[in-house]
Amino acid sequence: MKTQQLQRGKTVFMSTFKSASPLEKLPDEVLAHIFKLGLVPFGQPTPGSLSEVTAQKSFRFPVLQDIPFTPLDTSFEDSVSKVCRKWRCVALDTALLWNRVDFWGGPLYERSLSSIQRSKNALLDILILAPDILTTGVDYQQKNKPSPIEFILDVLLPHLHRWRSFVFHAVDVKGRQMRNLISKLGDVGAARELQLLCLSAQPTFAVKYMPQEMADSRNIRLFGGETPKLRAIWISRSFFSWKLSNIMQANLTNLIICNMYPTARVSITEFLHLLQSTPQLHFLDLYVCQFYMTSPEESDTTPVVTLPELAQFRTTQSDSDWTVMPLLTLLRHVILPKLRHFSLDFLYCNDCREVVATLLERMPLENLTHVALTLDLWSQKANCADLLLELCKRLVKVEELHLKNPKDNATNAIFCSTWKNQEAFPRVTTLLIEDLRGEKGPNVEFLRSIPGRPLQEIRILSTHWKPLQSV
Repeated sequence: MKTQQLQRGKTVFMSTFKSASPLEKLPDEVLAHIFKLGLVPFGQPTPGSLSEVTAQKSFRFPVLQDIPFTPLDTSFEDSVSKVCRKWRCVALDTALLWNRVDFWGGPLYERSLSSIQRSKNALLDILILAPDILTTGVDYQQKNKPSPIEFILDVLLPHLHRWRSFVFHAVDVKGRQMRNLISKLGDVGAARELQLLCLSAQPTFAVKYMPQEMADSRNIRLFGGETPKLRAIWISRSFFSWKLSNIMQANLTNLIICNMYPTARVSITEFLHLLQSTPQLHFLDLYVCQFYMTSPEESDTTPVVTLPELAQFRTTQSDSDWTVMPLLTLLRHVILPKLRHFSLDFLYCNDCREVVATLLERMPLENLTHVALTLDLWSQKANCADLLLELCKRLVKVEELHLKNPKDNATNAIFCSTWKNQEAFPRVTTLLIEDLRGEKGPNVEFLRSIPGRPLQEIRILSTHWKPLQSV
């Protein structure tokens, strides 16, 4: 009897306590609105995302801003749905809390399937990110069972009309698997709400050139070419195996192209014609794009292209003629009146005088506010320290300077000599030194000691995925 009385008293107390809580008195629609405010808006960096790392650097990646790089085991929507019964009921009924669908394998598949159901008619942000999603998975080894990606697409394609972003990344991929996936995305019909498309896949070690299975897919138009709202594209590795003209369109604002198979390459003249068709382009990133040099027959038709909205241009090249000569042609045939952020990096840097000379001749250096340069440009092999000094003197509006890949002491000494000249980078307030090779950069104390400079902060990124440290 005494136990029952205690239990009854506890029940009455908890009921009184809950009814006294202000949160218990909130209308469901107000609570749902508060939950929505807790979400990261589409297009902003999410916790654990690749862009959260790059956002700490000079050059942000707008295309990647909504691409999580690590799985979120405890997401915001999961947290608010486990506070109490009322919160759970409201959270489960708020479609926007569940429109992010992540496929990482294992139990996350179950959560992703639940998210699709709970999202109702909300637009979906889809992430398929795993190193082996094409080659392993539940039931994949069993006969007549679909592979994980086939299973995932079978789940997602009925909701194609709701796709807002589609991100796929995998490694160790075979050509036939890519061919099947590209074919499936080409046959599904229109994706009229799709705004962001990211397709990145690294082929198996044995695949050096495009296999026949991939060559057969070059003419496929993803989603039948019906993507009227598509603004951002990131194409990388083995996915970049079809014609560029099949992905370029007039309303693109963000474009990243990383690597190309030899059989997928186009001439630099053809690429310039394609750029001519994207007047709204705001961000362009070309990573080791081995364009063919223009043939004599094409030279008379190479256009001079004005990109009136391009504000950020990043290019990473090797020092081979395969990349440098087309880069020179590109720089000589584009007009970029609104360019503010520019990044130039070389995987290997030998004799870059012609590149720097072309920048001096063609780039709107006086308008730039953020610049990223590889320190290799100051090496003796690059043979362009004198031209770099002239270039640095023209960077009169640059406030943030990003130095990449510190090299040897001799290179650092040449850069320090440039830094001593107060006409070079006269307005730099923030200096970022990114060390990816384990080498020491220029002496920080020396950089700070130069009198008259407005330098306020030096930040060092010691490894690719560690956070920045201010010194």
